[in-house]
Amino acid sequence: PKVVIRTCNVLNNIATEDLRINQAIIDANFVPETTKAMRRFRSNRQVQQLGCLFFGNLCYGNIETRAEMVKAEGGSAAIIDCLRTHVMHSGVMREALAALRNVAHPETINALTTVSYIVIAMDTHAEDRSVQEHGCLVLLQYVAVDEVAVLLRNGGDGWNALRRAAARFPGVCKEPVDEVIKELQNVP
Repeated sequence: PKVVIRTCNVLNNIATEDLRINQAIIDANFVPETTKAMRRFRSNRQVQQLGCLFFGNLCYGNIETRAEMVKAEGGSAAIIDCLRTHVMHSGVMREALAALRNVAHPETINALTTVSYIVIAMDTHAEDRSVQEHGCLVLLQYVAVDEVAVLLRNGGDGWNALRRAAARFPGVCKEPVDEVIKELQNVP
């Protein structure tokens, strides 16, 4: 994995909002190769963290075509797998949640399962401001999925995680939680 780790570090250093550089990264097939590396080295948290960071950097700024390519190449699935397999590692959780946010989720397939991974990450890293912030912002995106909206509206773990995050970190979590509440008022 040393070569993979070094490659991911280089990609993270050059992935920017500059569309030409990112297009060159895409044209060189680094998206599918990163996904393959994340699958191959699933248990290596450094590979997972750097892969998530790469996808998050590549998709920063809501450039829809890049996010769609990451999704199409299995990047979203690899990111979600990180949430499941590396929940005890706050660094991986930070980058996975940030990447999900930038990849312009949500995906409706397995949305409830993904939300459960997000909630577990938020509960496990309750004192990590970054995990809480990204978790709240990703859950705000997932409110667009009807079954998630109904789940959150009815209370439970997801709703409790949002409330706790807003209470602990009002500077970064209160606004997205207020937005979730606003969205939930429109749910039948």
